Amino acid sequence: MNHHNVYDAIIKKAKLENRIKHHEIYYENHHIIPKCLNGSEEETNKVLLTAKEHFICHKLLTYIHKGNRKIICAFHKMTFSKKYGKLVSSRDYKYARKLISITPVTEETRKKLSIALMGRPFAKRGIPLLETHKKKISDAACSEKNGMYGKKHTSESIEKNRKSNTGKKRSKETKKKMAESHRGKKRSDETKNNMKKAWELRKINYPMSEKTKKLIGINTSKCLIGKKQSEETKLKRSNTLKGRKHKEVFCIYCNKKCTPSTLSRWHNTNCKFKT
Repeated sequence: MNHHNVYDAIIKKAKLENRIKHHEIYYENHHIIPKCLNGSEEETNKVLLTAKEHFICHKLLTYIHKGNRKIICAFHKMTFSKKYGKLVSSRDYKYARKLISITPVTEETRKKLSIALMGRPFAKRGIPLLETHKKKISDAACSEKNGMYGKKHTSESIEKNRKSNTGKKRSKETKKKMAESHRGKKRSDETKNNMKKAWELRKINYPMSEKTKKLIGINTSKCLIGKKQSEETKLKRSNTLKGRKHKEVFCIYCNKKCTPSTLSRWHNTNCKFKT
């Protein structure tokens, strides 16, 4: 089928009939050359079509101008209404939804959307959200309105997320914001228990290499160089360690009883009694 010829035939037929709007038959205005393709607002570029003809013309335009997202969006608007739901056949609706999903948004459109959203509360541009707004977001996230409500990510999904986030570097500003957002928050015993279980599973499924462990140790020591801990911090650490029983191990050379950390640092291969 030559879609261009069919489109021209419908337009030509409508023009020859000298149609009048708001008369006996219902008509809709249609731009012969769409505005997104630099079509003008002049009367010569407009024609009155019936609702059926208008729908067919917009569908034909998606075949004539393949890959044009603005043309696709115009057709998609004719197939679906937020108020009334699906308005056309399932075949046409499927076709419209498929087109809108596979056609990428241009960088120009993305930029326009960003500018349009700038300054709005939900755009997080330095404007704090109202408490009522926060509650609505929280309620929506914790109810059946959330697509993931009552569901769990599959192992495949978790692996994809892990790979996509591996190697990403956050700016100092972002790290600072993350730290401030968590400061002063207390985790429940249930949350702590869940975190402990998750960490134990991670150690089994994704064990750290010796190289990674060494790098963590080096970076940790670098962070503490030149820093002095307050008396309050020292007291907190003392209280958390008080009463805690460490695993007892023995050096293979001097047979001294000690903790695993002391063993790895001063004994076994590093023992002074090693012969």
